[in-house]
Amino acid sequence: MDKIYRAIGIGSFLTSIVVIFWLYMPRVQIQQEGRDSLDDNICETKTNSSQSVIELREYKRLKGHKDSIRILAWSEDGKILASGNGGTVKLWSRTGQEIATLPDYSQSVNSVAWSPDGNILAIGSVEGEVKLWDREGQKIATLSGHPTSVYAVGWSGDGKILASGSGDGKSVISRSRNGIVKLWSRDGQEIATLSSDSGEFVSLAGSPDGKILASGSRSTVKLWSRDGQEIATLSGHRGEVNVLAWSPDGKTLAAGGAENAVKLWSRDGQEIATLPGYIAEVDAVAWSPDSKILATGNLWRPDTKILAVENLDNKVKLWSRDGQEIATLAGHTNPVYSVAWSPNGNILVSGSGDKTLKLWTRQGQLLFTSECHDREITVVSFSPDGKTIASGTRDGTVWFWDVSD
Repeated sequence: MDKIYRAIGIGSFLTSIVVIFWLYMPRVQIQQEGRDSLDDNICETKTNSSQSVIELREYKRLKGHKDSIRILAWSEDGKILASGNGGTVKLWSRTGQEIATLPDYSQSVNSVAWSPDGNILAIGSVEGEVKLWDREGQKIATLSGHPTSVYAVGWSGDGKILASGSGDGKSVISRSRNGIVKLWSRDGQEIATLSSDSGEFVSLAGSPDGKILASGSRSTVKLWSRDGQEIATLSGHRGEVNVLAWSPDGKTLAAGGAENAVKLWSRDGQEIATLPGYIAEVDAVAWSPDSKILATGNLWRPDTKILAVENLDNKVKLWSRDGQEIATLAGHTNPVYSVAWSPNGNILVSGSGDKTLKLWTRQGQLLFTSECHDREITVVSFSPDGKTIASGTRDGTVWFWDVSD
């Protein structure tokens, strides 16, 4: 028997610093279907207010991974989801059908990235190779030449250049002394090799216009032109920079990691602000689609006006693009491992080690809490059209949620 849970919240829209409240919003429903043997379990949703924004319905659980889900990546058209953990990458259709299990990964998969047109999936692994795959799971090419594990891969905004980052293989206490980034053409031809003496590259991010590549390493961020020329070195970080995110308008770069802080940089390499207040490493950041808000913790919101950041103090923080704190989202009782913005930038979803999925307004108001997951939530992701949320859990399960107004 289907169970329906209603939750309430107030939604609103923030434009710059002007808040315009919606006069009416339909109620939020969480409807659970197809839970198989779990139908008898009670899945409670904690209400927050008298009105709500969306309907959320679980419609599929995808099995097949054996370990914790680390990566969820949608193709640009939202028709295919790539999920990764350990040495396994699977492709799924939007309806939850398995398209392919990609072979060749006997060891850990570090990063994946779809080309902007959604036709090529690049995967970097500890074997020191980058493999390119098509949408059906057929291998296009193997890009060799990295002497150590490929920690990061990323496409230019126009999809013509792929960047991959690693160490140089000259180790100091099990880590590489220097870092290299390789630039590749879409068909797998090597264009250039970029080197740095600041440690192995563990994060990469291409600007939306495809003109600048940002690379993160030990206490340093470097900016490169698309032809491999160094533009600037961004100094001042006190630890490994393992997360980078450009705002959607390409004007601001967020960089964070082991120093328990996030720094905001302008496109020309000037420091804008340091976002403090974290008691542990920042694993992810996310810009809102309008570039006005940054969520810190584990992601940027798509509209680029707001950055959301999650961290290990069980909270998500929202920041303006000039570094002013907008809100602290409290309520999770364990670390928040992942956050994601809806494509319109009005809803932020957070997944936590407390096994709950929470939805928040742009201003940081809790809409509802879903307690449907029975394992820690390690990663969450909105589909490009905003109609599906995918969540991954520590037992290797991928969940699909239908989102509708």
